[in-house]
Amino acid sequence: MSGTQLLTLEEVAQRLRCTVEHVFQLIEEGELAVFNGGNVLVPAAELEAYVSRNTVRARAAERAADDRRISASLARLRENGSLQRLLALSSGSLERVVLEPTDKQRKANRGRSRSPKRHRR
Repeated sequence: MSGTQLLTLEEVAQRLRCTVEHVFQLIEEGELAVFNGGNVLVPAAELEAYVSRNTVRARAAERAADDRRISASLARLRENGSLQRLLALSSGSLERVVLEPTDKQRKANRGRSRSPKRHRR
C-alpha cells in the first residue's frame, strides 16, 4: 500500500469545498469509497475519480468525442451507400431495402449480362 495517499474526511471536505457532513453523505450514497482501518480515510485516487465523474467539462468532451466518431461512421456509410439502406430499415420499408440496389451497385452491374449463368454438369 506504499504510495497510496489516504485523506481524512476533513481533507476531502476542504478539497471539495464542502462540509464533512456532505462527505459522509457521498460515502453513504456510494459515491466515494473509503478505507476503514480504524479511521475512515478516502484514497486520493478515489477522490480524483469522483471529481472526474462529476466534472461537466469532462462529460462534454466525451460527448464531443462520441459525436466525432458518429459523424465519421455516418460519412463512411454515406460513401458506400449503406446509409440509405440503414435509414430505410429504420423507417420500416424493408421490402425496398432488399429489392433496390444502391447507386454503387447499379454502376457495377451496368456492364454485366442479365442472363443467368448456366452450370455445366
